[in-house]
Amino acid sequence: SGISRENSIVSMSLNKKMDKVRLASNSYVGVLHNDTDDGKLMLKMKFLPYMVRTFICRNGLAIIKKKGSYAFDQYSHDQLKRWKMSEGAIRKWLGFFHAWGLYCESPSQKTSNGSILPVLSASNYLHHFYHFEALYSSGHFNTKEKSSSNFHGLVVVVGVCKEEMTEFGIGLSNVLGCSKTCTDISNLTGFDVARSIQSEGGGMVCSAAIAEGTKHLRLLVKEHKEHIHMIMIGCSEEDIKAAFVQSGNPNNKELKKIIGMAKGWRNSRVNHIEEIPHLIISDGGAKFDENETLLSLVKCLRELSESNAPDKRPGMLVFFPSIPGCGKSTICSGISKQSLDIDNHGEREVVVKEGDKTSGKFWPLVGQEKMRQPSSIFIADKNAPPAAWQSIDKICSSSRAVAVSVLPDSDALADTTVDGFQYPFSLHYLALCLSRVLKRKVNSHNGKLDAGTEDACMIVVMFYCLYRNVGATVLLERMSKLGRASNKVIRLPFFQEI
Repeated sequence: SGISRENSIVSMSLNKKMDKVRLASNSYVGVLHNDTDDGKLMLKMKFLPYMVRTFICRNGLAIIKKKGSYAFDQYSHDQLKRWKMSEGAIRKWLGFFHAWGLYCESPSQKTSNGSILPVLSASNYLHHFYHFEALYSSGHFNTKEKSSSNFHGLVVVVGVCKEEMTEFGIGLSNVLGCSKTCTDISNLTGFDVARSIQSEGGGMVCSAAIAEGTKHLRLLVKEHKEHIHMIMIGCSEEDIKAAFVQSGNPNNKELKKIIGMAKGWRNSRVNHIEEIPHLIISDGGAKFDENETLLSLVKCLRELSESNAPDKRPGMLVFFPSIPGCGKSTICSGISKQSLDIDNHGEREVVVKEGDKTSGKFWPLVGQEKMRQPSSIFIADKNAPPAAWQSIDKICSSSRAVAVSVLPDSDALADTTVDGFQYPFSLHYLALCLSRVLKRKVNSHNGKLDAGTEDACMIVVMFYCLYRNVGATVLLERMSKLGRASNKVIRLPFFQEI
């Protein structure tokens, strides 16, 4: 593609041009540092070096999509360090890139003059970048102003007109200091709600029209009721009739339908519902800093947020890059708060989740639980082959968890070549795992992998083959880069000494 060719050409001259990039970046940062007008960091497009814009803003889009804006923060920091930029330059650039990450999680659909923006992608990111730059220069992403009132939770804003609700939602998000807005409630997931209560990057406002219905909201409320709040604007029968008259829609059947659906929204079992008349926003838009009703609304939402404030301490995700028979369930069965010397007075939760007892996709469920309890020590009792590492990476990045991998010692974790393919575990390790599986009593294993299982040995060997072309050194290196790269590796003795 054109993008890959462009990358190849630029990469060939990267080393030659980086001195110029560092010079331009550091010089401009110096100008910014001496800016005494308002102290805002205003990076204009002409000062943004081509390679920084391309290799971070554009190429980082995939990271933002898969892992979120805070993983992108780490990515941009690593790139700047790799290019040997000064610490002062890095500090100044990171604020800009953090804002870009937040924008890309919830990109605008229109520019300030009403022009439609294309769907954000690597091929057309510049359209969004120009718009983002204008927003950033105007102070739209001033995190210092927002941090003092950071909101935790999801607020759903619903009314007759979707455009009005979207405009109100953006204004409310800015006042509360939320990190994300959403305009399609059907796209919300449990993970989004869990993310909204985090101490970093928390808070989310979603706009909806009454006609969209409550089906998807009801699904979210089942597990996240305490973190979802609703604002109904102009949803009284009188306001809905007035809206139909104003729009020139004489359809009485449609009117009755919307009035009935409004009752459905009103009966949603969210944590809290506030109703405000349409008049509050109809006269010149919502004035959050003047209108008493809106001031009271914001105060109420902040109080609700404080009552459900998340634990800000980072937690752990302990997992096993291993194969069946390695002994992980035996290890996990002895883990508890007591064994870890953790009492029940405000300390961390200890969660042990067994894969063989979990219905549904294991790692997405782990992600949701970890987001609900980010400070917990979470033990994933399930084999974690290479295919699972991306999921673990995303979970740890999103919940600020330390990734703790449990691996055998060097007698078992050793480069092994079989038929030209490299594996990270020795054949002695594989043989002992096979032996342990075959010694399990018939029907004694929750995952139905025991002496009574046909092809039990083949299943274990298949797990071993999942690590093909991943040597011991590569495995250890990958473990060190998961999440935010503040990880730990626990090495346990595997073979008994005779």
